[in-house]
Amino acid sequence: MRTTTTTTDAQDPMVSIVLLFPAEPLLTSTVEYKCYYGGWTAFPDQSTWIDFDIMWNNSIPAMKSACSNHKLSPDNTYEQIGQLWNAIQQVASDSFVDHRFILATVLQESTGCMVVGATNNGILNPGIMQTHAGSSFIGNDAGHEEQQASITQMIIDGTQGTSTGDGLVQGINRYGNIYEAARYYNSGIVNRFDVNAGMGATAGYVLDIANRMTGWMYGNDGTSGACTICGIC
Repeated sequence: MRTTTTTTDAQDPMVSIVLLFPAEPLLTSTVEYKCYYGGWTAFPDQSTWIDFDIMWNNSIPAMKSACSNHKLSPDNTYEQIGQLWNAIQQVASDSFVDHRFILATVLQESTGCMVVGATNNGILNPGIMQTHAGSSFIGNDAGHEEQQASITQMIIDGTQGTSTGDGLVQGINRYGNIYEAARYYNSGIVNRFDVNAGMGATAGYVLDIANRMTGWMYGNDGTSGACTICGIC
């Protein structure tokens, strides 16, 4: 069961953003972290994936406090979280990428913190999807429309790729499934017999994505179970 809350943007009173909330927001995971090993066919089938609305609702508390949890400020506003919803739905429709996979990747890369910094291992990876030399958030001082455009562009960069690097679309087109696409997105290379092989990147990345797709949000201490539970470190 869900409830809806409509907020009005202070900068533009004509703009209303509908946010979805569970009756009782879940602050910790209610789904046990599960282990999967081997090739992508050993990972959860699409029929077991959680409904997008439930996934979104359960993620709202984490997205609201994402920046402070990353020791950054300010935290996201509810308007910005609503704008993220808009962006995911638009880009999912345009790209034919499942909106759950886009959301899972956002949560994996930044928990949706708008002001997250960029990583740089020879290539700058900015924004809420830590994209390949893509865009970062325009900032809280920008107007509503500018912020929406900036958030949407970050989702486009991560989903459809940038002029210099691939996104989720290219991984799906290349491998035909989200798990190898997730490994490709994180590592740039895929061991098709073992998608947990990090190849120098995050070994537990695909395990986290799989668990997010089936209802896990995060553990009580905010960490992945890939290493502590599954031994994928």
